[in-house]
Amino acid sequence: MLVGLALFLPTSVSAFDTKLVTLKVGYAPGGEYDLVARIVARHLGQYLPGHPEVIVQNVPGGGSLRLAQLMLGSEPSDGSSIGLIGSAVWVAPTLDPAVGDFDPLGLRWIGSLAAAPDSLCIVAKSLGIETVEAFREGDFILGATGRTSTGYYFASAARKALDAKFRIVTAFEGIAELELALLRGEIAGHCFAAAEDLRRAELGEHVNVVLRAAGPEESPYADVPRLRDFIEDAHMRAAVMLLEGTREFNFQFIAPKGTSEETMAVLRDAMAAMAADPAYAADMAIIDGVVLRLVPGGELETALRARLDADPDIFALARQLIE
Repeated sequence: MLVGLALFLPTSVSAFDTKLVTLKVGYAPGGEYDLVARIVARHLGQYLPGHPEVIVQNVPGGGSLRLAQLMLGSEPSDGSSIGLIGSAVWVAPTLDPAVGDFDPLGLRWIGSLAAAPDSLCIVAKSLGIETVEAFREGDFILGATGRTSTGYYFASAARKALDAKFRIVTAFEGIAELELALLRGEIAGHCFAAAEDLRRAELGEHVNVVLRAAGPEESPYADVPRLRDFIEDAHMRAAVMLLEGTREFNFQFIAPKGTSEETMAVLRDAMAAMAADPAYAADMAIIDGVVLRLVPGGELETALRARLDADPDIFALARQLIE
């Protein structure tokens, strides 16, 4: 049964006329983003005009930057192609000039679905690293999905702020691949673990949590030291907190550049309807630690614009942390 469907059906039905929607996710199969995409695909279509089928396609690369760039280029703007990207893509060109002329505000923002989760730096127990001081002194390799991913931002910021010795490799397409490399001993750990990841015995029993890069005040890992706690300079601490904020809006959905206001209204209305559906919430509840919080696309775009308007000096310090 479609709960409250009549209350949420978009009014601009004529702006949307497709029988198939491809939801592209910027990460490889098997990780959290892939799971969220498949849950959304299961529910979103019933709130779109004509109830189109929604299928998932994985487009990994660069911490989902590849998908975001695709959405600025050749994707159809009729609502038949939408994307799920990483939470840090919006700030990528400001923090990394190598990204080039990518303009995140050229994307059309449908909305984000969850509040910021924990982002934890974990290392294999076999290394015997249990403290921040040991983490600082260790000579090992951390993994990340790409230079524009929050996992890379946090690892690099920790390395610079702590004057640590570890190295970072960015050859991984998703969290599942990172975890497999960790368990195989190919990397020592990463800085993108969430609380729900560690509840799985195959990972949680084999790692130590040494640092909390970001996350809510109310957290099962609230006693783990934050990176910001080790930084005395107020401006540098602000730069670290800017990087922490790259996970503030989690599970961001986008439409291609050029998508009309009418089509955006349909997509945003459908996402709002889905977010209010208890069946959707029940499916999302299987992901431990996710706090559902819809931020509608218009509000999300306004918030991102405001954050990109931050003090240029703080952005310059943040860039130094991730170089």
